Amino acid sequence: MTTLQGEYAPSPWQWVRDQVAEYEASGGARANTLMDTGLPIIVVTTRGAKSGKRRKNPVMKVAGRNTVAMIVSCFMTTLRRLETVERWVSSAPVSRSR
Repeated sequence: MTTLQGEYAPSPWQWVRDQVAEYEASGGARANTLMDTGLPIIVVTTRGAKSGKRRKNPVMKVAGRNTVAMIVSCFMTTLRRLETVERWVSSAPVSRSR
């Protein structure tokens, strides 16, 4: 896995900043659901195409038999970002639980 370089720019939304901070501080043990809905999340780090700044967003994770999908909305508005996320998802390891 590649580590993104660049200055970190926290989200303008307080709830996102709080959730990302708690999720990372606990190693994913806490703040691991979408706004306490019970729906699992992962924190995705992206880099701005123009600014070069790193941004972290909690996104909903849906695991299937051989795939992992991330359900996102407002932060992914360009095809370039979509292609970046698709490359990451296709290379992400899938945990199989029975």
